[in-house]
Amino acid sequence: MLVYAVVARGDQVLAEFSHSEVRIQETTVIRTVLQRINDEHKRNTFKYDDRHFFHCIVQDGICFLCQTGQEDAPRVVFHFLENISTQFMERYSHVAKKAHAFELNTEFSPLLQETMEYYNLHPADASRDKLDVVTKKVEQTKEVMLENIDKILERGEKIDMLVEKSEELNESAFTFQRSAKELKKTMLCKRIKTAICAFIVFLICVLFLSIVFCGGFAFKNCKSDDDDK
Repeated sequence: MLVYAVVARGDQVLAEFSHSEVRIQETTVIRTVLQRINDEHKRNTFKYDDRHFFHCIVQDGICFLCQTGQEDAPRVVFHFLENISTQFMERYSHVAKKAHAFELNTEFSPLLQETMEYYNLHPADASRDKLDVVTKKVEQTKEVMLENIDKILERGEKIDMLVEKSEELNESAFTFQRSAKELKKTMLCKRIKTAICAFIVFLICVLFLSIVFCGGFAFKNCKSDDDDK
């Protein structure tokens, strides 16, 4: 059960509400807890002793604190704190950092009372909207994750296809390289054969011309006079 709620800047109370009269001892405990809270405690729970459980959220230097029993669900309590913080900042964000102690108590204390009573009477209904939002976000996140998984699987298939094509290209390149070497070797052999044939033809032509101009195979016309003597 929510028994006490306060809006404070540091240890300076701006507005508060309690279901029972706050005794001097209780006030001392609350001030002690407020002094422990700083901007780093964005969302926290404090156990002062077996009777005092405090929960708080801090927004823009303003602390929203409430006291509950041990049995209260943190989800409901923090939903209550978020509710009053939203209402307070919408009304007083422009004056909250300069307001004096209890300056906003007359206006905001009744709203604290109304909100606190509603959460005490209907804790499940009060936090259901928040739970629905969280559930919806979880479902949306789940859908996004499934879509991402599908995309990854599809991308994996495309990668497999690229790997296969790459392997095929490598094989084709190897085959082409081997064919090119064989063709080069074949062309070289043909060139050698052609050169040999050309050289043989050249020799035959020289021999033929020699026979024609020298008077036959005896080469009579090509012999010198000394050879005739």
